[in-house]
Amino acid sequence: MHQELASDSEGSSITTSNSLIFKQLQFNYLIGFALAGAGNNLQSSYRYAIFDSYGLRRPTIERIFLCAHISTLTLGTLISSLSDKYGRRTACILSAIFYTISCLSLNINVVWIFFVGSAARGIAHSLYNTNFEAWLVQDHHNSGLSTDSLKQILRHSFVIQSIIAIAVGFVCQFSADLFGYVAPFDIAAGIYVIMIVFILIQWTENYGDKEALSTTSFITAFQVLRNDSRIVLVGLITAFFEVTIYIYAIEWTPALEHARKWTISEPLPLGIMFSTFMFFNMLGAVAFKPLSKRFRVQSFMFMKPPEEYVEPSENVVLLPQTPSYDLKLKQPQTTSEYSGGIDNKSTSINTGND
Repeated sequence: MHQELASDSEGSSITTSNSLIFKQLQFNYLIGFALAGAGNNLQSSYRYAIFDSYGLRRPTIERIFLCAHISTLTLGTLISSLSDKYGRRTACILSAIFYTISCLSLNINVVWIFFVGSAARGIAHSLYNTNFEAWLVQDHHNSGLSTDSLKQILRHSFVIQSIIAIAVGFVCQFSADLFGYVAPFDIAAGIYVIMIVFILIQWTENYGDKEALSTTSFITAFQVLRNDSRIVLVGLITAFFEVTIYIYAIEWTPALEHARKWTISEPLPLGIMFSTFMFFNMLGAVAFKPLSKRFRVQSFMFMKPPEEYVEPSENVVLLPQTPSYDLKLKQPQTTSEYSGGIDNKSTSINTGND
């Protein structure tokens, strides 16, 4: 099969975004990711409302939400870390299975089942947020595609996800009105079944380092954090931001319920409200690109930029060479050793002069 090829700065051949390989990869990823996003967003509008409809008190509902976050931190982190060894496609399928368990658990009005379903949701959430893009980056790299083509897929995935999130809010609204608050979760479970079948048929398995010990990534991560305070600061900023999102996710429904004198609908149209929220979320993301051309991105977060600023190259994280850290140094370097995946199991550092 004839493929259109281009040459990068080092003269190696890379497949362009006009090739059939790129089109097939983009189709496979966007469909799989869109199904996952649809299932995830279907669970967002009525999660608090369905617990409230079962007569659970607010502290109990908040503990159920907290259970999901603790599960993401502990079980989710552990299971997600194994995907490099046992396969990222497998991890994506597992995310759908755990999400399905969480959705179906809401059909049974038993508190301990709600907690089990919440723990399953936490695991699924961790897998969903880490392994889909990891699978894409690895498969994109294995296919020899250009850097620009990866940006194109990610850009398209954002647009599709935004549109789906807005549309899903209306689906939640109409299904909940017709069949009750559990209906959006049952629809989500059905979508996850379709997603599993699609990924099994269309996606190929890929790995990071199949021979690495399960504890290696954790040990390396702690050592990198200890030696690079910038990573710690970025993590803290992200954590504080996510805290506000989690608080909002728990409190927005009861807050609106307590403001009934300001509402014009009974019950509250939570699905439409979610669609409105996602619409403005999309507007913010769209506005980011033109704003970033005029202002330093750091200024968006009220951070003082470094005195000596070097514009980072996005190619650094997409090259086949894997960054490695000498744990006694703070500067990342790369190795020429390549094992067929983005994550090499062995790296070397040359600290001497050539």
